[in-house]
Amino acid sequence: MLICSTRPQSHLSFRSILMLSVALACVVLVGGVQAAEPISVPMLVSPPAPVTAASQSAPPVRVAEGFGVAPMAELVPARVGAIDELAAIAAHNRAGELPMRTGFARPLPMSRSVRFDASMAGPAGVADGGAYVRFGAATAVWGSEVRVDEAYRLRVHLDQVSLPHDARLWVYGEDGEVRGPFGLELVYDGGLWTPSVAGPALRLEVELPADAIDRQAAGAPYGFVVDRVMETVRLDASGSPITGDPVALPAAVDSSCLVDSTCVDATDFTVVDPARAAVAQLVFVEGPFQYACSGGLLNDVQQTATPNLLTANHCFSTQAVASTLEAVWDWTTMTCNGSVPPRSGQPVSNGSTLVATGISSDYTLVRLNTVPPGRTFLGWTTQDTHNFPVSETYNRLHYPAPENAILSQHYTQFMRIPDADINLCGVDPDGRQVDNTSLFIHTVQLQGGDFGGSSGGPIIRDNGQVVGQLFGACGPAPEEGCDDRNDNLDGAFANTFGDPAVQMVLLNQGDPDPPSAVWLTTPQQPGFEFQVQITPAGGSPVLGANEPVCIVESLCASGALAGRPEVFIKLIGPRPNGFLWVQISRFTPSQVEVWVRQTASGQTNYYNLPTVSAQSDDVSGLQDRVAFSP
Repeated sequence: MLICSTRPQSHLSFRSILMLSVALACVVLVGGVQAAEPISVPMLVSPPAPVTAASQSAPPVRVAEGFGVAPMAELVPARVGAIDELAAIAAHNRAGELPMRTGFARPLPMSRSVRFDASMAGPAGVADGGAYVRFGAATAVWGSEVRVDEAYRLRVHLDQVSLPHDARLWVYGEDGEVRGPFGLELVYDGGLWTPSVAGPALRLEVELPADAIDRQAAGAPYGFVVDRVMETVRLDASGSPITGDPVALPAAVDSSCLVDSTCVDATDFTVVDPARAAVAQLVFVEGPFQYACSGGLLNDVQQTATPNLLTANHCFSTQAVASTLEAVWDWTTMTCNGSVPPRSGQPVSNGSTLVATGISSDYTLVRLNTVPPGRTFLGWTTQDTHNFPVSETYNRLHYPAPENAILSQHYTQFMRIPDADINLCGVDPDGRQVDNTSLFIHTVQLQGGDFGGSSGGPIIRDNGQVVGQLFGACGPAPEEGCDDRNDNLDGAFANTFGDPAVQMVLLNQGDPDPPSAVWLTTPQQPGFEFQVQITPAGGSPVLGANEPVCIVESLCASGALAGRPEVFIKLIGPRPNGFLWVQISRFTPSQVEVWVRQTASGQTNYYNLPTVSAQSDDVSGLQDRVAFSP
């Protein structure tokens, strides 16, 4: 969050002019950079049958519940067993750090290994901390429970995951909430965070073909290790997790300006009714903590209802985190300022694939694995907002957390600030040039306000077109979301669209062709050939060159400097799920594109690892677990 109070003194009356609704048509604008041929895509309203609608498969069998097995792990309340973690959440949120923390990981007292092997050969029984039952020769189901006293919501982490590609998993709680089925699409680097359910107990169920157990009985079995739980906490006004203990509260944050989105009608935001179905609360895991932001679905030029979702780079920027994403939909009040439905009753999308990310306009674009029916896909335009009248109003639907208490979907209305009147905020610690108004849109709210949890929420024109997403605020009191002396800062979509990966997805261009007619080969990977392209931030693409001195069973590619490998590509397997896996490691923050071709079949796979910040501690690679058939 930026803090700055420097504004050109001759323009200090601008905000009071806004509040008095004085016409601003005479303001001279300083235009930003505009594309030669701007592109505009309309909003797609609730298509009848989204191509990625969530599976309507059968519910879990509830083996653990039916057998009455004891939990594989039981943890004491966090207020007793996780005091340091609770303090870390409180300190982070009290300091106004973004994104806001909403949960923390707790190791199990003892990790539990689950193996689907000969021990489950009978028709039913108890095994590996749970119970199992076999339904003839077709299906086997195993289930168990983890319990954390007083927990609000829980997720469980599975490590060393080895399951057949058609395995299905569920989690469910004591209140009837069920999430699933899900599977290998949520796995990253051998691990998987399940969806969340209401505490204090989470029951995990795994279904796989019975013959998969029999096939593996003599070899390495399928299975995983249950090692951690993620406990979601409710927060009080100090940013501290609610544990029942009294907490000394700081001065209250003014949240009187907030507007429940259910109270808004077309007189304020013409397309508010369908737009509500496009914006989700985002919950995700990074390191030992869980965080919350907002984000919105974007339409594409062919209106395919592909679930591409836009949020902020400062929320998350790696595939490791994108794989943990929970997007919570339709979490709105039933009536204006009415009661909020329970979180456990809302539709959720689990997991996503990172498409593009960057700090220039603080954007992250992901493709969700699934979306529930009835979604709206917001339009967008590459026009710079300087081309619109300064008197035009903009809108945001988001999930704010004033005083760290996450609320249901809310609404804010804005007006853009002329360049001469913006707060001068300098450069943020990660290098974002927020004073550059071709990169960031500066606005002041007319209704509502933004708080922690609002980050990544789209800023939308009255016709349903996105022009940016929330980064933060700067001014004399940026933590005060109702203070109209602050500038609200949104990354400009006109700049975001300059990312080739964003264009490829939203223009439906498909995978790009390999950049060269020359393929790289190595005797370490017979039957496959490769191309690599490395593009530094703001630079030109460089074809990867084959480095003969390489690690075992890999192709190593260098970029601008010969002899210095920056990308390592390996195919391994066949793995237990029957596929050859592609593993890509990189040692550069630059964008890395890789094409892998299987010479026997002609199948070509394309992989895009987006640019990461030079200040990032995580230069993530990639693993494709269903890359090629042997």
